Amino acid sequence: MAETPIPGNTSEHGSLLRQALRAVEQMKRKLDAAESRTRQPIAIVGMGCRFPGGADDTDAFWELLREGREAIAEVPAERWNIDAYYDSDPSAPGKMVTRFGGFLTDVDLFDAAFFGIAPREAAMMDPQQRILLEVTWQALESGGIAPRSLAGSKTGVYLGIASGDYAQLQLQAGDAGLLDVHYASGNSQSIASGRLSYLLGLKGPSMSIDTACSSSLVAVHLACQALRAGECSMAIAGGVNVILAPETTVALSQAHMLAPDGRSKAFDDRADGFARAEGCGVVVLKPLEQAEKDGDPILAVIRGTALNQDGASSSLTAPNGPSQEELMRSALLNAGMSAARVGYVEAHGTGTPLGDPIELRALGAVYGAARDAGDPLHVGSLKTNFGHMEAAAGIGGLIKLVLSLRNGEIPAHLQIETLTRHVNWEQLRLAIPRKTIRWPRAVDADGKPLSRVGAVSSFGFSGTNAHLVVEEGRAEEIGIAQGKDEAAHGTRFAVFPISARSEAALREVAARYRDWLRGAQAFDFGWLEIAATAALGRDHYAHRAAIVADGREDAAAGLDELLMNELLLKDQVSVAASAPALCFLFTGQGSERSGMGLELLEKSEVFRSAVARLDAALDGSLGRNIASIWANEAGELERASLVQPALYAYGWALSEVWRSWGVEPQVVLGHSLGEYVAATVAGVMTPEEGIRLVAARGRLTEQLGEPGGMVAMMASEIEARELLRDIAGLSMAAVNGPASVVASGARHAIEELEEALRRRGVRHKRLRTTHGFHSASLDPLLNSFEAEAAKVAFRVPQVRWVSNLTGREIDRKRPVDALYWRRHLREAVQFASGLEAASDAGARVFVEIGTEPQLLALAAGMGMGNDRLVPSMSKSGEGGEWRKLLTAAARLYAQGADLDWKSLSGQGGFRRASLPVYPFERQRFWFDQAVHRNRVMMSRSPSISGGRGEPLLLHPLLGARLRTRAEAATFQGELSSEHPAHLG
Repeated sequence: MAETPIPGNTSEHGSLLRQALRAVEQMKRKLDAAESRTRQPIAIVGMGCRFPGGADDTDAFWELLREGREAIAEVPAERWNIDAYYDSDPSAPGKMVTRFGGFLTDVDLFDAAFFGIAPREAAMMDPQQRILLEVTWQALESGGIAPRSLAGSKTGVYLGIASGDYAQLQLQAGDAGLLDVHYASGNSQSIASGRLSYLLGLKGPSMSIDTACSSSLVAVHLACQALRAGECSMAIAGGVNVILAPETTVALSQAHMLAPDGRSKAFDDRADGFARAEGCGVVVLKPLEQAEKDGDPILAVIRGTALNQDGASSSLTAPNGPSQEELMRSALLNAGMSAARVGYVEAHGTGTPLGDPIELRALGAVYGAARDAGDPLHVGSLKTNFGHMEAAAGIGGLIKLVLSLRNGEIPAHLQIETLTRHVNWEQLRLAIPRKTIRWPRAVDADGKPLSRVGAVSSFGFSGTNAHLVVEEGRAEEIGIAQGKDEAAHGTRFAVFPISARSEAALREVAARYRDWLRGAQAFDFGWLEIAATAALGRDHYAHRAAIVADGREDAAAGLDELLMNELLLKDQVSVAASAPALCFLFTGQGSERSGMGLELLEKSEVFRSAVARLDAALDGSLGRNIASIWANEAGELERASLVQPALYAYGWALSEVWRSWGVEPQVVLGHSLGEYVAATVAGVMTPEEGIRLVAARGRLTEQLGEPGGMVAMMASEIEARELLRDIAGLSMAAVNGPASVVASGARHAIEELEEALRRRGVRHKRLRTTHGFHSASLDPLLNSFEAEAAKVAFRVPQVRWVSNLTGREIDRKRPVDALYWRRHLREAVQFASGLEAASDAGARVFVEIGTEPQLLALAAGMGMGNDRLVPSMSKSGEGGEWRKLLTAAARLYAQGADLDWKSLSGQGGFRRASLPVYPFERQRFWFDQAVHRNRVMMSRSPSISGGRGEPLLLHPLLGARLRTRAEAATFQGELSSEHPAHLG
């Protein structure tokens, strides 16, 4: 029988088939990519904590863990009267069976001013919100992330918070006057996350989560999911718990959940309940790939997460073993890891006789079953150190696990005398570390060491469970290393900025940095990485100082000097309410020196590129390039045709470096030749037009037969003009100040003037210059120069430009013309008037752009304080041009300038150093039932360490007790500008 042919064209059919196969392959790639995103590893790049026992940062926390210390104490007297509530009889109604727990100190203290929160609002805020703000700041800074730099970013916030004792206390006060908007926002759990997003300007998802004891680990799980789904680019996750009211403790005692001795004896045969505890922990999360690109510290990597519910267990609050097993297997599947890779589990382990055995059996079924009999899984619980932190328990366990991975040790599990007899330990292949032990590495089939992997569990009173699988962070360096850095830049000099919200805090920052620089941690980082972290990984505040150093010890020594020398502190530290308006002053001829610019060519790519651009514009017309003129090997700086374009090039290239560092002038003013650079920076002409015009000026000047000369004299303009009338061939060349003028003219006339000045006892000095500028000596070249200037299409200035021809600001609506430059070459420089006009135009800080501070010396002579004058190149001081320029940047920073630290530090991706975090200055903020709603009781003075002080003066508007009227006015002004609604 004949085969039925396939209708249609065969080649067309093949093409359709190929298209279909390609479509299937594309779909498979998309599915694979989607699945890969759900398993994307998440890096922990920052951590902060505040736990009982003085564990106020991760270093102190690890010390507590490693030393096997517990942090259990009697209920603080300021919480409640324990004698009134305690009864050893668990059936006594309204009583609690324990006197103990894990408590934080000074929960009533908060640095409200730092966060721009008015005293009234701070007093109504739940301390949990306040602690979260400070610990989150700590976590971000620990990762080298400047918190305010996150404004507008898709950073998510996921916080576990379950208790509301502060609101309860306020209601019990019985004062309806307390119930205002600050009561509502200060005690709403949703505001705990929302306030953080608001203060930092974060645009990512923001949510507060209450799943009871698992809240904070659920928050981490949700943050990881959001990062993997692309809902946020970075996430802040954590939890907090503060115990202020006795009622919940009474209820838990009545439910026989609390241990009478206040110890969570997890996995011990004596287990009889848990101890309640307070604490706060926060981690900062990023996708691992992005964290590596950004040079973030990879503290650990979350490989897998899982979340589930107990469902219908034996009772509403009872744990469910099968659900726990399923949870752990789901997390391992999400991590793409076998159970055998996990060497330690930070268990939920509360110390209850019901929950502990259920958890141990689940751990044995999943992890223990994957191990050899002689290699049991180690299990521990943080709750044995200071109790159950409830909503913050999971994040506490995660931070403990990360620190264990980083240090290669498993801390001791406390409160163990006899292992619980309710499980078969040998069968489950589980072990409890009774002392801190080394965490051994597993090896692969080839004997190669594998990374350490651990897991952490958190089970909710509500039945919601979370489990994470976590791998240790990578050890290799990311970004630039110290050796590569030195090779690239040829120097290790860097600006090391410090700043704070007050002088006291600035001193504390300086002291902390100094001590850290001399500690062991600093040697894990290159010097430029440390300096870049101080610059880019911290916010910058009004009280400022900066050190220029070439290494850790050099910087520490500089901070020593700063802290010990009061005069130096006053000279180098300033307070700036906002960035000052800047005036660039451009030096004229006479500032040239051999070797100028050569080090800047070597150190700065921006400077190098600017000079190359000008060389290209000259197109060889000088017969040599700019660098060779600066080298002055054949006396090039003695020739007007070469020195003038060389000085223009130096000034403009240096201004380009400043501008690349984010330093933009609001006003420009030049002196004689410097005015050409000022006009270029103002946008009046291009650099190419400027260098060619200056080259023509130099060439025409050199063609003059009579070079002439110039003399500076300490005399008023009136006195000088009387002298000049008696000597032919002299002109007034510059009025630099009330008693500082310059005369110019023919050489014989200059000599006659010098003799007259000697006779009268007038101080004077012959200037180093090639010609008698701004005098009749230049008349023969004026027509030719005007013709050269007419070739330039001058534009209106884009920056306020003060003319040294008129001493007034140039009209920004009408461009100058060639006649202006003709007059500029011939007539006197009105620098003194110009300086006053620049001040009138708003300039507050003057930066001289030149090889030495000639113009700033004139400004100082006019009474301007040194704090307003910043030389790009100082005459004194150690080091060459590069160090001097960095010193100028440091000084300008201290004056309040906002610098582009990324450009200034020369760092793109760099490894962020673990610098000390900000020292908060805390005061007491607490509601008081006897105080009117517009008053707030604050009885402690500011203290970096939270110390106590004498009562402060009452501020009538804010209700804050401030030390002085000036301080009160400052605080009020600060709040009215940042939070005007708070003063309504």
